[in-house]
Amino acid sequence: MKRYILLEDTFLEQLREARKEPSNLLNAVSYYGRKKDKEHADRCFGLIFDIDDVDDVTLNRFLYGCQDEHRVYPTPNFLVVSRSGRGVHLYYIFDEPVRLYPKIKVQLKSLKYGMTKWLWNQYTSNNEKVQYQSYDQSFMIAGTKENMTVWCLRDECYKLEELFSMAQMEFNKEELWIESQYTLEEAKKKFPQWYEKVIVNGEHEKGHWKCKRDLYDWWIRKMLHPVDGATYGHRYWCIMMLVIYAVKCGIPYEEVKKQAYELVSELNSRKPDQPFTVDDVNSALECYDVQFATFPIDDISRLSGISIEKNKRNGLKQKQHLYLARRRKEDMKAIDLPMKAPEGRPTQEQTVREWRRFHPNGKKADCIRETGLSKPTVYKWWI
Repeated sequence: MKRYILLEDTFLEQLREARKEPSNLLNAVSYYGRKKDKEHADRCFGLIFDIDDVDDVTLNRFLYGCQDEHRVYPTPNFLVVSRSGRGVHLYYIFDEPVRLYPKIKVQLKSLKYGMTKWLWNQYTSNNEKVQYQSYDQSFMIAGTKENMTVWCLRDECYKLEELFSMAQMEFNKEELWIESQYTLEEAKKKFPQWYEKVIVNGEHEKGHWKCKRDLYDWWIRKMLHPVDGATYGHRYWCIMMLVIYAVKCGIPYEEVKKQAYELVSELNSRKPDQPFTVDDVNSALECYDVQFATFPIDDISRLSGISIEKNKRNGLKQKQHLYLARRRKEDMKAIDLPMKAPEGRPTQEQTVREWRRFHPNGKKADCIRETGLSKPTVYKWWI
């Protein structure tokens, strides 16, 4: 195997040399330094999709759906037909390369996953097993080993938000990294406190509080629950959220890595014919970064497919809410007025456990009827 380092000023000449080899792979990502790995990924220039088991019928269906009057699928900038491999590669090129900072990586992965599910279906492929790949997946360069046909279908490149909109997915533009107008030396003089905190001490720019380990352990239980836990289509995202919770709780990297590897067999059992692999875990571990310490609950729930109930504080800050709750409790005691639940409303888990304590031989149907809880909730906490 030979590895070529393609430089911007001599890219075409080097590419011509690389194409002389029997086969060559290239992706749409550039790197800084000499290592081609996710830690050194710098910019992403587009997304490439691979659809297998394509014939004339399914290809014509896809092209038909790309026409303006139908607009079922976004028209790729390039479509590469592999005659021997019975597959096509679809290239969607960005109008501006995307800087690969941690938070935008999550959005790119989500977009690649969502668009793959959209583009690869029963009408565009004869293979029902959709294969999901990372945004930095490498593909055969047209003109090397295989006899390929390349079609240019669209001259105009895509804005990133345009692809999100067409895929009907949410896009947080604030997480795009914009080139600074200052050099590092200029920023050191102009923003000395920021420089000391972020560059010298390596702290997160916005700051965050560290959560208790209980939150990390809770997510593992939540993820592995047989009824409401990780499902086949969300296994990867559940591990990614485990890594993010590890960041929030200050769990060491090696510990969460070991834990994630141990979960592979369990998650694989959710759908063995579509295996969950160590490679999936390694990809998710990229999110072990302090920038994810403030990753919002809504996004965790959306990506993982697991419902998370929020604590209701009626729009108040946590300190304000707790102050008023404790004040009310003291006032009720002062006038000797009993409270219905002085220690707070019992959780659904507590309700089920308490019912079982008084009904050791009781049945789930009885618990559902007497507590008023839903069937999934009772089954969830019937341990």
